[in-house]
Parts: sequence; structure tokens; C-alpha cells
Amino acid sequence: MKPFSDEDASMLDSVLSIDPRVRYVGLISEDLKRVDYKMQKGTVSYSPKFIDEVVVPILAGILRRLTEYIGEFDYCAMSYEKVKVLLYRLSDGFIIISAEPSVNVSDLYAAVEKMGLR
Repeated sequence: MKPFSDEDASMLDSVLSIDPRVRYVGLISEDLKRVDYKMQKGTVSYSPKFIDEVVVPILAGILRRLTEYIGEFDYCAMSYEKVKVLLYRLSDGFIIISAEPSVNVSDLYAAVEKMGLR
């Protein structure tokens, strides 16, 4: 897997710094073939690595394919027992964020929007 640029790594760090309850931030390339991610220090993943590398791009691809029928994709928020997840469209790919269940996804979305990542 080809690594992302230093600029991308800096973006991952910036998103992680939004809130200490953000557990994971991943970037998915436009072609859905590359995933790079960072986790908050001391955080242990709930899922195996292959989930990040295989399932997350599949999810992004499914959401993107719907645009032909229902318009451009902006974001998708999911709530699980152990985490909240935000999948957010960038101009050249996607960013996925998982956070502790106590995080308000609307606040997380607003913080990412304020960063001007698109």
C-alpha cells in the first residue's frame, strides 16, 4: 500500500486533535484502493486491520455509487454500541472518523467542516 503524503499525515493529525475522544481517522483514496490511518495514542482497535483496508473502501464505494440516483454524497454517520462513525466526502477521496460513543456526531461533522478539508 502506497503511503499518503506528509500533507495527508498532517490532516490526519489535525482531525485527531479535534477531540481526545476521536479514536481513529482514516483517508481513502478516490480510486478506493488506498487507505491510510492514524489512531489516538493508546487506543486499541476494536476491529482487525483488514476491516480498515477492505471493508471501509467497499462502504465508501457503495455510498458513492448511489450518487447517480440520489445526488452527490456529503457524509454518512453511523452509531454503534462501541463507537460513532463519520464517513465524510473530500474532493479527492473520503475521510472516516471513529469516536467514542459520547461524541456528538453533529459536532464532529461541524468541526471537520470548519477545517475546510474539501
